[in-house]
Amino acid sequence: MKKHLYLGISFLALSGSLFAIDGVVKFGFVSNAGAYNSRSKSFENYAPNLAAEIRQGFVLGEVGAGIAYNGKVGNTGIATVPVYGLLKWNVLPVLPIKPYIVGRVGRILKTNEDVRGSDPSGRGYYAVGAGMEIMNLEVEASYSATKIRHDHRGKDWLNQVSLGVGYKLF
Repeated sequence: MKKHLYLGISFLALSGSLFAIDGVVKFGFVSNAGAYNSRSKSFENYAPNLAAEIRQGFVLGEVGAGIAYNGKVGNTGIATVPVYGLLKWNVLPVLPIKPYIVGRVGRILKTNEDVRGSDPSGRGYYAVGAGMEIMNLEVEASYSATKIRHDHRGKDWLNQVSLGVGYKLF
């Protein structure tokens, strides 16, 4: 009888933690990683970066999805709204300060630009980053690249570096 009770309690505790979904909001700053349109230099200008993510936690990491807003940095004149899937790997999950590596892959939902005669339709989006999780707070640095096409001002990729702080709401 004790064995069945123990198995039942273990099953409930394990299944409750398996279906615990985390909601995270992030705020930070994004900067150019290079001269996209030959006028902006690296790390001279900054813009706000906002994100919301939903994640399912597992023992060694998390899987989830999110949406973000990357503001117009300097003279690029391009703001993007990517929608992505993410995979987060907790490097040392047993420590109170948990370092992690995260990868994001998705599509650009909306591209906003303010230059006449240009149509920078965003397509692919990817990002890689590293950070630390301290209780419900996350600090993360990441590099992202957005595929831009039909923009006569610059390259085919808009590369950005961001630094942000996130908070787990639930």
